[in-house]
Amino acid sequence: MGRGRVQNICFNDFNATLAPDQGRLSVRIVTWNKLKESDFKWLSADRFRTIANTAPLIYGVDTEFDNQKVALIQISGPSRCLLIKILKWHRIPEVTIKSETFSRTIPSGVERGRDILKNFMEDPHIFKCGAELWQDALLIYKDLDVKMNGGYDATVAFNNGSDPFKKGLFEIINSLIPELNLNKNKQIQTSKWDNNGNLTKEQIRYAALDALISYQVGKLGWTKVGKVPSIQMTKCPNYVLNACQYVSVTKHRVDDLSRNPFVHDFDSYEVKKQGTSIELKQSRFITRLRYRYHVTITMENGTEV
Repeated sequence: MGRGRVQNICFNDFNATLAPDQGRLSVRIVTWNKLKESDFKWLSADRFRTIANTAPLIYGVDTEFDNQKVALIQISGPSRCLLIKILKWHRIPEVTIKSETFSRTIPSGVERGRDILKNFMEDPHIFKCGAELWQDALLIYKDLDVKMNGGYDATVAFNNGSDPFKKGLFEIINSLIPELNLNKNKQIQTSKWDNNGNLTKEQIRYAALDALISYQVGKLGWTKVGKVPSIQMTKCPNYVLNACQYVSVTKHRVDDLSRNPFVHDFDSYEVKKQGTSIELKQSRFITRLRYRYHVTITMENGTEV
């Protein structure tokens, strides 16, 4: 690993079915305020970006966070993965739905990195795939004021309507490539990610693997993934996005911390702003991937979404 603006590390022990470069995955790590266009050029220069004609070019996207604060953004192709570290001072102060205005103050020093990340995230022609990607998109918007377009949620695509539970990322990839038989490392998943940008080699490998799997799910499962409604956040008014992140991320998670996570019950939150009513009903059940959400948005003209 280097000591300059970026750190580079190569893992050689991935399954070759998952990482087509003979099991190798090259990882570049950079902090958000030092992000450059050359980092995305490096990512896009992946020589293994050959894909079936029936599917578009796609990236796997994931986040790691502490206390519902984004600490790391992972973006992966087949053999290259970019990890973007978000330090505490990089984040934009939260705006609650109760605020009269929704202006966001961008911290000094991150403007250029934010613009570069924005260009990637907001481009609807760059397809992004991830497990429960809508939540990652809301967290990125909440902390960085960056909206996502062209996002596809794999858990929606692979959810059986008759099954009360949703498949997680590893369950999905194991169904697509049964010989992998991968298991998520819960100890690393719940480790401290917001540590002034200091990541262990095990954390880097874990984070890169999540994004790589998200890429492969998007590629191999495109016939399903491509049929789900895509995330198009720039089409939403800011006050609607603020309401969504408030009820589905901020308020629910704060309330949830004080309650018994093994008790199955239901929450319902309703927020009204500028004639728009947003109601979220949520079933709580043990793990984050087992939640089921129902969101109803009633617009000013009475139309429900």
